[in-house]
Amino acid sequence: MDVYLFADAGSMVNTNSKETMKWTNLKADGGIGAALTIKKFRRFNAIKPVTLRCDFPLLINSVPAAEGDYFKLRYVIGIGRTF
Repeated sequence: MDVYLFADAGSMVNTNSKETMKWTNLKADGGIGAALTIKKFRRFNAIKPVTLRCDFPLLINSVPAAEGDYFKLRYVIGIGRTF
């Protein structure tokens, strides 16, 4: 099991019907995460290792419209690693 701190930032491009591009505001978050890599599946040793991960972005710079807290317990659960 790996435990890590992370920070992410990014922006998206919106294209309208006139093919003009508009960048969105920068979105960023940071928090703590954990990744568990399962390398052996008992009888299924030929299967490649699988990584289960859980990220907890504790601080974000842009909150959804229905929320008002920049610092709140949020989570993302995934299979595999991005990097």
